[in-house]
Amino acid sequence: MKHVLLAGIFLCVSVMFVDSAEAQWGRRPKPAQGLELLGGAGMNFCMESGEAQCDNFDPNMNLLFAAGYRFSPVFGAYLDGAFGWLTGDNGAEDISTMVIMPTARLYAPLRDAELYGALGFGYSRRAFTDEKKAQHSWSSWTNLKVGVGGAIHISSNLSVGVNLDYVFNFNGTGERCTESGGEKTCGGDVLGTDDVQDLIQATAFLKYRFF
Repeated sequence: MKHVLLAGIFLCVSVMFVDSAEAQWGRRPKPAQGLELLGGAGMNFCMESGEAQCDNFDPNMNLLFAAGYRFSPVFGAYLDGAFGWLTGDNGAEDISTMVIMPTARLYAPLRDAELYGALGFGYSRRAFTDEKKAQHSWSSWTNLKVGVGGAIHISSNLSVGVNLDYVFNFNGTGERCTESGGEKTCGGDVLGTDDVQDLIQATAFLKYRFF
């Protein structure tokens, strides 16, 4: 009986050792859980909304950064930051855009890849400087974005993918300000219309997960 007990203990320890070694040496995928960092670059597109037109704005670069925690293979919570530009045309000034939003992502894991949908809510800002060096800006804390994306796993820690977000800048909200000569005034229709263009942001990214 003693030998049977010892053999059983030895077998259990051996199975646990092999199980741990397989996960460590990459023979078996580690669970999708842990801190994730994401960074990438792509394009920023203007989308008309109400009276806010995009005829005089061409696409320009967009940078995306995100940090968050992957709680399970199907859910993660992140803080996303996107910093982009739109190129002015026909006399319009270039516009800088900034979107910072807590974002939830729901994943559909595949064999060596994953797809996801995203929903974020938070801060959005756009600004431009006119020919008189006066800076005009709009900002609001009540904006929404929806997104989709996918990634291919290069290793258990590293993935490469694409992300597509649509940012809804709600019309009639936020604060409009003008800063000139060291003085800043806010309120009123300083951007020419009470409406604000939406954005489409397409980004290729690298993502690293810390287990």
